[in-house]
Amino acid sequence: MSVNDLEYHKMLLRIRELRRVVEELGSLTKPEIYAGIEAELQRKKGFELPHGQRELVDEIVLILDRPGLSPEQARRLARAFHTF
Repeated sequence: MSVNDLEYHKMLLRIRELRRVVEELGSLTKPEIYAGIEAELQRKKGFELPHGQRELVDEIVLILDRPGLSPEQARRLARAFHTF
């Protein structure tokens, strides 16, 4: 069962907000955040990030890796986050 349309729309808006936050952090921080997201999505352990970045990565991963997303919903969320 996929996430309902209203919930999905809220997730899409939030992931776009988080994308803007990552962009505002600048070019020095952005690669670390993307690496942290990839490590979390691939279930790699031991990837260290400063506290504020860890919270940001955790929230992004919770949205991108949410159980119940249809394949199309998951692709759209990932595309919305990675499209700049």
